[in-house]
Amino acid sequence: MGDLMSEQLRFRGVVCSGSGRGSYFTQLEWFKERVRRKLGFNPVPGTLNVKLHRPEDLEALRASSVGVPLEPPKDYPCGGLGFHAKLRRPGDRWWVRASIVIPLIHGYYEDVVELIAAARLREVASLRDGDEVEVGVVGGRAGGEVRALLIDLDGTILDNVDASVGLVNRVLADHGLSPIAPREFKEALSAGSTLPELISKHYPHLDGGAVRRLLGRIREAWAAVDWSAYVSPSARRLVEAAKGRGVGVAVISSTDADPGYVIEILDRAELSCFIDVVLTREGGGLKPSPQPIFRACERLGVEPEECLVVGDAVVDVKAGKLAGSLTCGVATGVSSVEGLLGECPDVIAGSLDELLEVLERRGWRLA
Repeated sequence: MGDLMSEQLRFRGVVCSGSGRGSYFTQLEWFKERVRRKLGFNPVPGTLNVKLHRPEDLEALRASSVGVPLEPPKDYPCGGLGFHAKLRRPGDRWWVRASIVIPLIHGYYEDVVELIAAARLREVASLRDGDEVEVGVVGGRAGGEVRALLIDLDGTILDNVDASVGLVNRVLADHGLSPIAPREFKEALSAGSTLPELISKHYPHLDGGAVRRLLGRIREAWAAVDWSAYVSPSARRLVEAAKGRGVGVAVISSTDADPGYVIEILDRAELSCFIDVVLTREGGGLKPSPQPIFRACERLGVEPEECLVVGDAVVDVKAGKLAGSLTCGVATGVSSVEGLLGECPDVIAGSLDELLEVLERRGWRLA
């Protein structure tokens, strides 16, 4: 695939707290629109501030030719420059993808860079004030051949979202609790909330023990369902086509079940022969963190830039963006087309068959 993210500059510094000015700037609607259009992701509010060891590095950055102008509307006093960037702790193998933003304001920081990303960098990179980091400035994405397909389970391989909502609400009804509206259920999962978080928020009167007992009953009901019957025929066609081209395939799920449980579902559906790696929350982490993607890459022997991350939820696209992978949002589960489009995926598809058609037409190469 070549050097997709050619490095232009690299510098070091320490994570520090900011003044709050960057947080205000990142919440402006015009700013978010420019970032989506020019830098290719939907930024969350706030910045990660890095105090540089060498203030002259900031001058070198300002003088470089790789900055992307972020022009303000006519009624706003200043714009900014955006830079494709990557961030990691010294010694780490994998880089988290982000962007540096420099507001064009006289007297702004002289020794601090502010980074924005598709999720909160302190959380997904496990950073706190005083942590040493290195930051690379890169020249953007070139795209190329897809060498690995990293695909979500629920709502993507399994056409099971409505069935899942129905199962949870039946258990809730058995315990005298009002149902969770399907739209609320889907929106919460799309944003990365877990089922325990959703239940705790929806029923604040339940204590921790009651929530755990309720979750236990939901898991019992879940285990009684043959989820292999919900495997989408288009998912089968996609993974078969991937393996036929020698493309590695990993299933990355945010379920808290053991990976063996997912493998059992895939076995019953006669699908596991096409799958090289299965990761769940237990072994991979929870999206939108890019860590599950990094772990899949390690096991498949590929780089994140060589992967296409496919999922039905906003957090799938965010995780792919943070890893530096190509991304595809498929409107087959918890997120709407509009919600997925807002995250700027490289491909948007109404079904996995539609995605396969795009891949075949382009020779499994994406820009």
